[in-house]
Amino acid sequence: MFNFRKVVNYFSIFVLMLSSLPVTTHDVLATEIHEELKSEEFTVESSTSEVESENTEIENSNEVDYSEAEEDDKEIEEPKEETSQEESIDSTVEILEIIPNDPTSVGPAAEEPEIELASEIHIPTDQISDIEYYDREDVHQLAMEMMEQDLEEKGLEPTNVSSSINNYSFRRVSSGIKHVDEFIAKIAPFAMEDSVTSGVLPSITIAQGALESAWGLSGLTINANNLFGIKASSDWKGPVYNVITKEYSKPVYDSNGKLIQADFWYEVIAPFRKYNNWLESIRDHGEFFTGTEWRKNNYKNVVGEKDYRKAAQALKDAGYATDPDYPQKLISIIENYELYKYDQVPFLSADYHVQNKGWLATTGVHAILGTTGKSLRLEDLRLRLPNDADVGIQFDSWVQNRGWSGWIEEGKESGNTGKSLRMEAIKIRLTGARASYFDVMYRVHTEGFGWSGWTKNGQPAGFQGYGKRIEAVEVKMVWAGDEEIASNQPIVYQVFSEPSVVYSSHVQGIGWMSPVKDGAQSGTVGYSKRVEAVKLALANQPYYGDIVYQTHIQGIGWMNTVKNNTISGTTGRLLRAEAIKISLTGQMASNYDIYYRSHIQKHGWTGWAKNGEPSGSTGQSLRLEALEIRLVKKGQQAPGIITNTLFR
Repeated sequence: MFNFRKVVNYFSIFVLMLSSLPVTTHDVLATEIHEELKSEEFTVESSTSEVESENTEIENSNEVDYSEAEEDDKEIEEPKEETSQEESIDSTVEILEIIPNDPTSVGPAAEEPEIELASEIHIPTDQISDIEYYDREDVHQLAMEMMEQDLEEKGLEPTNVSSSINNYSFRRVSSGIKHVDEFIAKIAPFAMEDSVTSGVLPSITIAQGALESAWGLSGLTINANNLFGIKASSDWKGPVYNVITKEYSKPVYDSNGKLIQADFWYEVIAPFRKYNNWLESIRDHGEFFTGTEWRKNNYKNVVGEKDYRKAAQALKDAGYATDPDYPQKLISIIENYELYKYDQVPFLSADYHVQNKGWLATTGVHAILGTTGKSLRLEDLRLRLPNDADVGIQFDSWVQNRGWSGWIEEGKESGNTGKSLRMEAIKIRLTGARASYFDVMYRVHTEGFGWSGWTKNGQPAGFQGYGKRIEAVEVKMVWAGDEEIASNQPIVYQVFSEPSVVYSSHVQGIGWMSPVKDGAQSGTVGYSKRVEAVKLALANQPYYGDIVYQTHIQGIGWMNTVKNNTISGTTGRLLRAEAIKISLTGQMASNYDIYYRSHIQKHGWTGWAKNGEPSGSTGQSLRLEALEIRLVKKGQQAPGIITNTLFR
């Protein structure tokens, strides 16, 4: 029988998916949905006949085992105390057709509940106009159809790759439904991170997320970030998202075993857990299996299982789903997308020593070691990969007054604690028989610089010789080649070198003179020749920033500010330069002062001006004949007298 809400929900997911599909895919799916809609009977029957029809289908179906928990309710729960209809309505579930004392709970035998029979199934239309319809079977079907379509677009046949898993030869494809690859790329790091604490295999988490959310396109995922269709059970204290869904009512028998009421499906407005983001949903999914003592026992063959096939079957056996094909669907997703590789990524167990805090610890495939925003040194590390005997990890650090420490073996420290010495750069690498299967990626947070760019596999990161402390290191374990390093990222590693200021002058009768640097004279003294233009630049910059400058020119006045080896002044116009202003920007300005002086007709050398102050003369028709410019570290003395910098 035609269910309008169900079709609208399915079609809404289909529309969302169109944006990421090729035109051919659009046509295929549109044709399939069109044919399905044509086959529906657009008739409206009474709710009583609707129940009878569903009861008939249930009694004749061999596909669903109703002795297990109903399919839509993910949480097969331990028995709870019965609540009245009034209490149920006041709680988070608004039941549109209430089955009092619903005898579907699973667990130890309890006293036979008082039997009340349900009558008519009816949902008032004024209560559902703005509520989404959620049908788990539809979501599962769409997820599997998307997988088939994606593999077809990639030119791949669904295949069982179990026999070649240990070869670590993973196919890489970029065509197909882009959304599917993006879904895996987004969820995989979260799933690996969660597995360390939850004990649930990343491949299982990813495959369940794909199946239960239709690769992230279900309304429940889009509107509530609920990837796994988990309901708001009694132990849930967070926000909820209400949808219309189906519930299954088991057959009711009296104490003599006589059938009083047949089993049937009915519709309810049910609350599902709502999250702020996918990571919250994944963490809650992992915690769900051990949230109560009953669940710990019920899902004991899921949590900690290292074989994804066994874990998938254990989910079905524990009642997570009643679909007899549920394990096969998960395994199919895992093997066709080679998700099992995420089960084999080594996770990092790290101790890190922070100034004033001592040794701290963290674990995960993605971890931050240290602090940010607290001005504290990261002083030492101990790194381990405890879950893989064939992969080891080492680090090397550049430490104040000591230089590079040399490669430190797994689990050992460099001996830099209690010495008040800063770490300024670091290298991390993998060792062992399977090291080539993985990349260790890392970046550093440095005082005054913030986060560096990413690097990997033994390359240095940090700002060596700058006298700036590393405050944190961010580390990720990934499959080799899975993550590319962006070309436009911040500086990864730089060794300090003293900067220079390089400058040249265009002089009357001579033209452009050869560049000089760092306090040398540019121009002439004693030849009565005017400087007409200048070019200034920075060399060997240890920090980012520009040199900016402007000249005061005869008959023109102050010209526009220019920077970095651009001409300021005039050439070929016989106009004298009379004064100049020079300054620095960015980190160069934070770490250096720029001093300069001018040789002026009749006056000789001015005092040293700095950081944008004018040097020379104005309003006296006197030529500027030569320049000297110097960079001085902040806090150090000027190169000479700083008075009489401008004649006017």
